[in-house]
Order: sequence, then C-alpha cells, then structure tokens
Amino acid sequence: VLLARRAWLEEALVGAAPAAADTPLQRELAAARAGETRRRAAAVWASAPLRAAREAVAREVEAGRLGLRRGLDVRCDVALRGAVLDLLGCYDRAWLRVALDAADPLRRAGAPLADFLFGDGETNFYKDPERRGLGGRGGGVWGEAQGRRLARRCVRRVLAVVHFLDAARRADALPTRPRLFSLKRGAVLCGRGPAKVPVKTSAEVLRAFGSEALGGEGDVAGHCGRLGVAVAFEQTPLHEFDWRVRDLRHDLRDGVRLARAVDVCARAEGAAADACATLRAPAFSRLQKLHNVAAALGALGGLGAFPPPGRRALADWARAVVDAKPFRRTRDVLDALAGRFA
Repeated sequence: VLLARRAWLEEALVGAAPAAADTPLQRELAAARAGETRRRAAAVWASAPLRAAREAVAREVEAGRLGLRRGLDVRCDVALRGAVLDLLGCYDRAWLRVALDAADPLRRAGAPLADFLFGDGETNFYKDPERRGLGGRGGGVWGEAQGRRLARRCVRRVLAVVHFLDAARRADALPTRPRLFSLKRGAVLCGRGPAKVPVKTSAEVLRAFGSEALGGEGDVAGHCGRLGVAVAFEQTPLHEFDWRVRDLRHDLRDGVRLARAVDVCARAEGAAADACATLRAPAFSRLQKLHNVAAALGALGGLGAFPPPGRRALADWARAVVDAKPFRRTRDVLDALAGRFA
C-alpha cells in the first residue's frame, strides 16, 4: 500500500515516467493528461491580453519601430541564431514544447526550433547553400524582401513565446513542472559578464534579446510592457526543488512536497488552494518544518479531505508528521489526500 501511495504522490508532483505508459490504459491516461495540458496552454495563448499584445507587437514591427538591427539576416547570421537559440534553450524542454505546440499547432512533429524562429524549413539555407540569391536581389527565396519578412516574423515569434511562457507559468498550465528555466543551460545576459549564466526571470530573456538582436532599443522590457508584453515570473529556490519522492518517512517531514501535492491536486479539479504561498523553503529548522506541515494540513482540511482540526490538534498532527512518530499519522494524511483526489 505504501509503495502505491508513494507512486501516486510522485506522479502528482512530477508526472508519470514515460516508461510507465506500457499498457493500453496507461497510454490512454497519458494521452488524456497531454490533451488537458494542450487545452490549458491553448486557453492561455488565445486569452485576450496575449492576443492584444501580439497584435500590438505586429503593428509596431510592421511600422519599423521594433525590429532587428540593420545588417542582421536570420537565414545566415550564425552569431544571431546562436544567441537567440541559447536564450530560448534556457527554458525547460517541457515548457518550450508546450509553447511551440500552442503557437504552431500544425507544425511537423520533431521540427527543430530554428524552423519556427528563422524559417529554415522554407529557405532550406543550410541544406543547399548554393541556392542563395536565387530569384534576384530583391525577390525570390533568398532575396532581400524574404529576408525582411523573416526578420519581422522572428521578432514577433520570440516576443510571443517569451510572453506566453511567462503567462502560462503564472497560470500553472503545466502543474507537474514548477521550474520554468533549466538549471543546467545558460545564456549571456546583460550586465552579467561574457560568460553564460542560468536565467531566472523572463525580463532577463527580453533584455538579452534586445541587447543581442534588436536595433535602437534601450530598455526593451519597458518598450514591450507598453505594448502589453508584461512579464513578471521570477524563478525561486522553491521552483527548483527536487519533487521526487524516494522515502515517505523522510521526504514529507519538511512539508514542502505535501503542500505542493495539495495545490496540484486541488488545481487539477478546479478547486482553490495555495498552500505553497506561505511555505518556508528550504526548510532547515524544526520550526520551519512545523510551519510548512501545518499549512499543508490546513489547506487539506479546507478542501474537505477531513474535518478541519483545531489549533491544538493541528499542532499535534504537524509534530507527528515532522517527527514521523507515529508514522501512521503521515500515512493517514496521505490516505486523506488520496481519498479526496485520487
């Protein structure tokens, strides 16, 4: 029973492992979860604020008030392409895949990011460089008109993806992925030196894109904000927490995973829960752990998993979970959580 509870809790926190979908029922459940993620992402992409922002950016780009620096060609400028791909590569792969599916639902499965950003699938530049210039200087696949069109589209799509990912993360469109930015991959950021460093905020991505690619821009975040591209997400240590569950007796004692499980399960059913808002993480002291467990138990009681305990009873339950003595209290909390949401 404990193994089943641990597997259920880990699936709620980090999602089912790909290898687990080896039976028809598991594949059907995985497909249902993927479909629900796509629906949430599509709702964010089609929301009125994001749609208005994309239209405002398109007007600004077409008017020439927002665009790439002169002389940059997205088809062949290796430095530009590398800088933009590094910036978007700082996002977690799962989040970036959700953004591409929302922005271009009909794109070819497995198509590289460069196809979406730079139009490599249309120009086929790297596969057949001898065709460059075909059709004359002003027209054709490799002409100046096509280069300007691809440059404008690149600006629109980069800003749209950054804005969408910020809004989708704040809306928790992918509940099992609290981390928006990768911990391993980095990019060259403004004011942080020439070395690549991890990205922590969406505003850093906008400023780095403006510094590397856009022309005539001082504070590109302010310019984009006036167009409706408002970004506010900042990755904290809580977002980077390792949510995997290895041992129920020890991994739930700090209350962080328990609170996150309550929030994820509640939001999956459309209920309101924000137990993570008051968490103290990482929790090193006993008082911090008691606070976190009490917050999770209070939120669980508010959702009807069990009768809301009084103040003294809540403190007793919190001490039992933190000390794992008796362990049956921890098991009872898990049973209540699974009984309410499983």
